[in-house]
Amino acid sequence: MEDKENRIAEAATAEKSAGKKQAAAKKTEKTGGYCVYLGPGIRGVIAQGLVVKGTKAQASEKLREKIEAYPEIAELLVPKEQVPAAARKLRNGDCALARAARAVEHRVEKGEKLG
Repeated sequence: MEDKENRIAEAATAEKSAGKKQAAAKKTEKTGGYCVYLGPGIRGVIAQGLVVKGTKAQASEKLREKIEAYPEIAELLVPKEQVPAAARKLRNGDCALARAARAVEHRVEKGEKLG
């Protein structure tokens, strides 16, 4: 009898856990997932690899002030689905992302800032 009660309790716990995971997945869908900043870190402004919840538009709005100061941040903000390919492009070649990252690095080295 006790074995049956344990199995029922385990099933209930597993069901609750699955429900929490589904709720988290739905919440992520509503916000559109997340975006990752793939550019270099800028001290006091933005960290390399920063993850921002939401679609690219939502993430850009959250980082509006930072983007006004460094417009390249918007180019280097990549939706989760595109992160692996974008990271490869950054490492391997001369693409728009790589040029934007170099522009940020150059501006940071020179101490330049817009806005």
